[in-house]
Amino acid sequence: MKVEDLEIPDSQVSISELLISDITRLELDVPGTLIEQGSSMEINVTAFDTYGQMFDDDQYKLMKFTIEIEISQQRERGLATEIDPNNHRRFIAKGVEPGNYQVNAVAMKFSIRPDSEKARVSSEVQKIEVF
Repeated sequence: MKVEDLEIPDSQVSISELLISDITRLELDVPGTLIEQGSSMEINVTAFDTYGQMFDDDQYKLMKFTIEIEISQQRERGLATEIDPNNHRRFIAKGVEPGNYQVNAVAMKFSIRPDSEKARVSSEVQKIEVF
């Protein structure tokens, strides 16, 4: 983008690059694999653009992430997550019931066809055990 004030003689031209990109990759940072029942830990989502660069922190408030939890035993809510309202890339995971859980972060890409499987971006699965 080039900005120039034509009304001011000898004004300086300002040039800036503008990248509009979809999320192409997600990473889920889980600081440990064990969490005590009743305790909690922070897990962080990092989103990457088309060029493999991390998005700036101010962009995360415009994105919507969810954390999917797969359980190995029959449990309703063994591991609970909720987003940190002050940091849109941070979730708080709380160990509710003992068991082994697999978690991953998910975001939806902008897509003309939202039902398309390509519209979904998912991180690699991380394992958490509640004891």
